[in-house]
Amino acid sequence: MNAGTSNSGGDGNGHGNGGRAGEATSITGASQSPAFSNVAAGAGKSRHHILIVEDHDDTARAIYKLLMKEGHSVRVERTIGGAIAHCQAPGTQVDLLIADITLPDGDGWALMRKLTEICSPLVGIAFSGHGMPDDLHKSKLAGFSEHLTKPVLFQDLLSAIRRVMATAPSRVSPPPLADSGNFRQQA
Repeated sequence: MNAGTSNSGGDGNGHGNGGRAGEATSITGASQSPAFSNVAAGAGKSRHHILIVEDHDDTARAIYKLLMKEGHSVRVERTIGGAIAHCQAPGTQVDLLIADITLPDGDGWALMRKLTEICSPLVGIAFSGHGMPDDLHKSKLAGFSEHLTKPVLFQDLLSAIRRVMATAPSRVSPPPLADSGNFRQQA
């Protein structure tokens, strides 16, 4: 993501990209709480309700802070169970799921399938250190619109969000990009 200081080659949990330097994001002062959420300041400023499911604190914190600055309503959960509980809560709206594939209580593919039942209509972006063709295929089958392979530049994540939300059913979307609508891997 290149937001913060880089200090390792994976996600800190034995997952990731083989240890290539400069590929994990670290921001000091990461929250140790199981979940955090907030709505961006300013009435009407929030553009999308985004659920991030990421168990690596530094990565979750970086995405959270950066998306909040963009005006989104953001919720972070670190487990599949937490994400499901959040989506089942009365009055919860989730427009976009950004999920790691390797989670402590299962995988992001099963999460996407489950949340599609609970939070329909829902679109998603897989966010993982794994980017082999089989991983991309599994992401597509699970219902993810895109699969981003870590490390991800923040601008690439924002572009993916715009593309995915431009094709989302029954949602108010920002103006679409010229190349929207296709499942793509961003490396």
